[in-house]
Amino acid sequence: MITKMFTGLLWVIMILITGSPAQSLAQSQGYIENKSKESQESQESQESQESQESQESHKKQVPDTAIDSSSVPDSDSTPSSSADEEGAMLSGNIFSRALHGGVVVFSVLMVLLLLSFLSWSLLCYKFFSLRTYQRSARIFMQRFWDHSSLNDLYDKMKDFESSPPKTVFLAGYQELSKCDLSSSDSQDPRLCALTLQVSLDRIRRSMIQSKSQCRYRLEHLLIWLAVSASAAPFVGLLGTVWGIMNSFEQIAASGSSSLAVVAPGVSEALIATGFGLIAAIPAVVGYNISQHHIKGIMRYVDEFTAEFLNIVEIFIFNKLQGGSEDPQS
Repeated sequence: MITKMFTGLLWVIMILITGSPAQSLAQSQGYIENKSKESQESQESQESQESQESQESHKKQVPDTAIDSSSVPDSDSTPSSSADEEGAMLSGNIFSRALHGGVVVFSVLMVLLLLSFLSWSLLCYKFFSLRTYQRSARIFMQRFWDHSSLNDLYDKMKDFESSPPKTVFLAGYQELSKCDLSSSDSQDPRLCALTLQVSLDRIRRSMIQSKSQCRYRLEHLLIWLAVSASAAPFVGLLGTVWGIMNSFEQIAASGSSSLAVVAPGVSEALIATGFGLIAAIPAVVGYNISQHHIKGIMRYVDEFTAEFLNIVEIFIFNKLQGGSEDPQS
């Protein structure tokens, strides 16, 4: 629309100047064609310049991206490989990590495993065996008070389970049967008192000796629990110190003090301390439980010994005075 108006205006102006409509029309058409050609050429030149600039910018960006992409793998290759190696080392089992910590750490670990197995075995053995002895001692004490005669109780010894009070009773009764009470026919009070004192001393010594043997049997193997409880933590500490020394040497050789370098060696060294506690804890528990049961059993023995000596003293005194020959309980 605008083009037509502009063309008409030019045509009118040319008519007024030249006075010929045909000539003015031709001139106006030529002018319009020239203008359109010039506009097309200017657009084409602008498009060609923009395409050249875009190509040049693209060429400049391609090397930069190539350099960046090539540099990324180089920067990440070393940390990833080291991280994989550390992860593989830490993911191994305890024995492989202890072996990686050195021969000394691994040897300490084996010793502590042996002590731990020994502690657990002795804990279970002493717990059940001492409970059995304590139950047998309690049953024997009840039967002792139920029987009115020591001779009847001695005849039924086969019915009782083995227990420290039973052993002490047999020792005292057998010694009582060996005592010579022939002085009962004498009316000399000094001789009777001397015979009574000698007989009681013999029976008392026999029962004390038997009681000591019973305590020795009850405390058998407790020394290993005591050794494990006291020595295992220090053995584990030895392995830990040695492992940390090796870890520091590796840190100095690597020249890095980062956590990724320090942590594996320290964790390997601390394994020995952990196993030292695993060996020491059951040993301490087993030793204390065993001592508690032994004290309870020996309390039964002491009570029985005192009661038995009282009965025997009365029996010997009556026998020397011509009384009954059957000791009454």
